[in-house]
Amino acid sequence: MKILFVAVNREKRPIPVIPYGMCWVAAALREKGHEVEACDLMFAEDPRQELSRVIKGFNPQLIGVSIRNTDNQDFHDQKCYGPEIKEVIDCCKEVTDAPMVLGGPGFSSKPEAMLRYLGLDIGIVGDGEWAMGEVVGKINSPRDIAGIPGVAMLTDGKFYYQPARLIERLDNLPSPAVDLIDYKKYQANTGVGSVQTKRGCSFNCLYCQILDYHGHAERLRSPGRIADDIETLIKEYGINYLYFTDNLFNHPRKHAEDICQELLRRKLEVQWSSYFHPRFIDRQFIQLIKGCGCAEILFNTGTITRVEKDEPGVDLECLRQSISICQAEGLKFTHFIFFGAPGDDLSTLERIFEIMEEVEEPSQFFILYSMPVFPGARIFDLAREEGIISGITAEPTFYTPSIVDEAIKDYIHQSCEKHTNWFYTLKGADYLLRNQG
Repeated sequence: MKILFVAVNREKRPIPVIPYGMCWVAAALREKGHEVEACDLMFAEDPRQELSRVIKGFNPQLIGVSIRNTDNQDFHDQKCYGPEIKEVIDCCKEVTDAPMVLGGPGFSSKPEAMLRYLGLDIGIVGDGEWAMGEVVGKINSPRDIAGIPGVAMLTDGKFYYQPARLIERLDNLPSPAVDLIDYKKYQANTGVGSVQTKRGCSFNCLYCQILDYHGHAERLRSPGRIADDIETLIKEYGINYLYFTDNLFNHPRKHAEDICQELLRRKLEVQWSSYFHPRFIDRQFIQLIKGCGCAEILFNTGTITRVEKDEPGVDLECLRQSISICQAEGLKFTHFIFFGAPGDDLSTLERIFEIMEEVEEPSQFFILYSMPVFPGARIFDLAREEGIISGITAEPTFYTPSIVDEAIKDYIHQSCEKHTNWFYTLKGADYLLRNQG
């Protein structure tokens, strides 16, 4: 079958992000013998014209639409990508009768809302490599498609979803088909290479919904396969900076250490960054990651809370210790902190700020008090219980806790304005780009 993948993301702030997940699924279908093409709209001057040209030239029998995000997840500078995505869908409908299947993390985060908004019937939640292959084989039999794990459908106005089938052995997948996109153009536009070391997460953070579709435990790729992908990107595309697309690179820590040792063994000279959990680092670990090219740590800090016995969260001491270790080793870092979790109060905020005062540029902090809300996250249930939301639409949805009154907002805003490396809005991510490497 001739299958066209369309990457709809055109957001270039803070950097243009490679449609990595789409490349994974495309590779899996190509391995099954399908004829696969891609239309990446990131750099298209006229997206409709470019998409129309590719569809007419390729004449696909099926179109997979990859949605990275439905909005920019910034309460203070809200931007909804729904209209842009809908324009792509409408263009496809005008040019071809080929059926369309939605996918990608943006779709997985709110599948019912996106199907209804875009006027489509079928989408895939979570791992798409196996599920998309099944859908392709049954695309002319909607009744059979409805039973495929991972498929979300609208039938006669009713939403149906079969929980996703997780791919346990990621090493069995072919490497992402990055040849389908203009990788060098991303490099020329301050893009970075992308490599995934695992899927899933064993944590259950207040604001995160990925457990619903990526699973409650880490599924690990072998260090050798990871290094193979990096080596290919260096040799064939000339990358010198890459981003590990994990929720947390350093958990399980042994896996992260093994990856670093493999990079050192192969003498792969590339700088990199990723998200880390503040609790699973020490000076020895920081020395190891610096030695194999880590240029910056992005701490997925989340909420500052009391550490429970079965949940290795982040408390004030953990925050302080992570900062101390990185500063002692001269490694730049960023902390992303949500304020307003149950139990937070003004004294919590003041103590966070006291710790932040100890840090100078180029390291930085994001102190955010409105959390994006998605189905499957614990914050969704909390927001619904408090009557803040009744459901999810294609529009951005945020939860601002009752503790955050106007006085606290002013306190946060004024404190950030006094520091060039403190931010209460993700617009500050432009800072990350200016100081990369």
